Amino acid sequence: VFEEQSALSYPTGVASLLRTRLPTQKWQGEHQVRVVIIDNAGTTVAKNNFGFHVFQPKQLKFKRGKLSLFTRDSTLSNFLRDKGIDWTRFGPTTSLSEVVLVSAYPSSTTASQSFEELLAFVERGGTAIYLKPQEKQGMVDADHAAFPFTARVHPSRGLWTCMPHLVHDHPIFTGLPTGGPMRDLYENIWPVHTLRDINLEGALAELPIVGTVAFDWFSREHKFHYSGPGDSWWGSDLLVIPYGKGKLLVSQLRILENLGVDPVADKILANMLDHFHKR
Repeated sequence: VFEEQSALSYPTGVASLLRTRLPTQKWQGEHQVRVVIIDNAGTTVAKNNFGFHVFQPKQLKFKRGKLSLFTRDSTLSNFLRDKGIDWTRFGPTTSLSEVVLVSAYPSSTTASQSFEELLAFVERGGTAIYLKPQEKQGMVDADHAAFPFTARVHPSRGLWTCMPHLVHDHPIFTGLPTGGPMRDLYENIWPVHTLRDINLEGALAELPIVGTVAFDWFSREHKFHYSGPGDSWWGSDLLVIPYGKGKLLVSQLRILENLGVDPVADKILANMLDHFHKR
C-alpha cells in the first residue's frame, strides 16, 4: 500500500533518517512496516520491521441495546454519551434484557446493599460486566458484597521474566488477534493483576477467555540461580462466571482508563456489549 526509496547520507551516531506520515485513512486491519538500508555497494547495512493495526470508525461503532450503569463513573458515562449510547441507572426496575456495567466497588458512595441487589438481579438471569480490575494484592473474599466468589489477586506484570496473557478465540475479541499472547496491539489494556484460585461453589463452568500463565522465580524458600524457578501457575484476566440463572463477566483488563484513548479498549467494550445482548 505504500513504498518509498530515498538516497540518504548515513551519519555516524544516532540520527533520524526518515520521517513521514502514512496515509492510513482508507486502510484497515494489520499492516507491517519494513525498512532496509543498503549502501552504494549493494550491501544491506541494516533492516527492521514492525507491525501496526488500523481501525476504521465503522469498526468501533456500538450497536443499540439496553444498557444500565451500576455506578456513575464519569469516564464511562462521558464515553457512552460521546458515542451516542443511551443508558439508565441500575435499579429495581432494570430489565433482565439489559446489560449492566459495573465500574466501582463498595465504598462510602456505593453501599454494599446495592451490590446485594445487583447479585440478586444476576441470579434471576441478568448479566453484569465488572470493568474495574482488582488491584489490591491479597484475597477477594466471598463476604465482600461485590463478589459471589473467592479469588487471590496476584501481580501479572512481567519484568525480566515473561508473564504472557493468552487470548482465546472468542466473540469478545472479534476483529482483534487471538489464539496467542497479547502482543504490542494490547500494550495499553493488558492486565497488571490477575485473579488466581477463583472459587464459586466448586469448579468454574467456563474457561478463562484471557489468562496469565507464569512461574515464580522466588519460591517460598527463595530459591533462584541454579535452584531454578518456583512453581508454575495461571490466573484469570477475563472470565465468565455463572451465577444462578445469569452471568458475570469479570475483567482485569485496563479498559476503563483507555476508553476513547486506545481503539482496542473501545473495540473490546463494543464486542462485550454485542455478545451479551445477543445472549
